[in-house]
Amino acid sequence: MVPVKFVIQEEANKANPCFLSKKLEKLESNTESVTPILFEKIVAETKERVQRDNNVIVYGLNENQDDGTVASCIINAIASAENYADRIVHTMRLGRLQGAKHRALRIVFNNPFTVKDVLRNKHNLKSQELYRSVFIRRDETSNQRELLNKCRKELNERKKSGEQNLGIRNINRLEKLESNTESVTPILFEKIVAETKERVQRDNNVIVYGLNENQDDGTVASCIINAIASAENYADRIVHTMRLGRLQGAKHRALRIVFNNPFTVKDVLRNKHNLKSQELYRSVFIRRDETSNQRELLNKCRKELNERKKSGEQNLGIRNIKGVPTVAKNLGSSVNLGIRNIKGVPTVAVNGRRSQRCDVGAPADVEFQRQKNA
Repeated sequence: MVPVKFVIQEEANKANPCFLSKKLEKLESNTESVTPILFEKIVAETKERVQRDNNVIVYGLNENQDDGTVASCIINAIASAENYADRIVHTMRLGRLQGAKHRALRIVFNNPFTVKDVLRNKHNLKSQELYRSVFIRRDETSNQRELLNKCRKELNERKKSGEQNLGIRNINRLEKLESNTESVTPILFEKIVAETKERVQRDNNVIVYGLNENQDDGTVASCIINAIASAENYADRIVHTMRLGRLQGAKHRALRIVFNNPFTVKDVLRNKHNLKSQELYRSVFIRRDETSNQRELLNKCRKELNERKKSGEQNLGIRNIKGVPTVAKNLGSSVNLGIRNIKGVPTVAVNGRRSQRCDVGAPADVEFQRQKNA
């Protein structure tokens, strides 16, 4: 993984001048090769951070109003003259309701520059009585939060030991050296960047199989998307369609549908089961648009799953663990082996009740359903 390094360092670098050099030497000595799994973790983490760059998390907001309205009000309170509220594209509460406790609100903007401006000007809330108890921070991955918590713990320990003028800072040099600890060569670096970019682009796409080619692709795409959830007007968000591959006899090619945002893709995959109730689309299959690296890794997991099943193991499935497909077990489950997405990575794992409620949009989850029904 290549997390952003939050490093404790003397602000003036005077109290302990050897601290930074020792950190650098430690990082340079801990080198390891980049395996396919590690490559997948790096890409998954990078992609997640790119996506979260457009988000902020707001704490302390009541839930007695529409989230979109609440988000617009607080963003306007930060800088109404900039019309930041017009750049909001999505809002959602995080976690489950627990009594009277208000959940955090994620606000997604249409660009990362607005996020920087909002964070830079959030101090304006302190002058308004209504928002004095509201707290805003950037949207970070679990790896970033874990690393920051470690730095806070180290900071407290070093303060207790008598050190002064300490703080937590982002040091680009350390961030660069951390990537070198996993032997990221210039060529590998380019591969990681290209893979991440491609995945971000594909997040707006779905692939549909089993559609006839005797009609206009745009019309066919609108019909099937409306069949999934006509009330949501998902079809209005389609920006492009194209068939994949070359015509081969009477075989129908897969259809790629590109939407104007990734949230629509998640909703379509979440509701695609509605097609099973319609005779016309019972033979149609929809999945997310994945790169060749993702498909290759998933196929390896399927092979491992089959081999471990043949050896007598049970309750396995493929799950995405922190973005990497992995073969893993789920304790306390009577369900047999299957392929599941564990945090974005297809993995052979034991399938419990929770896996049965998962979004079956990912190929790994679809494979799990096939294994379960076999």
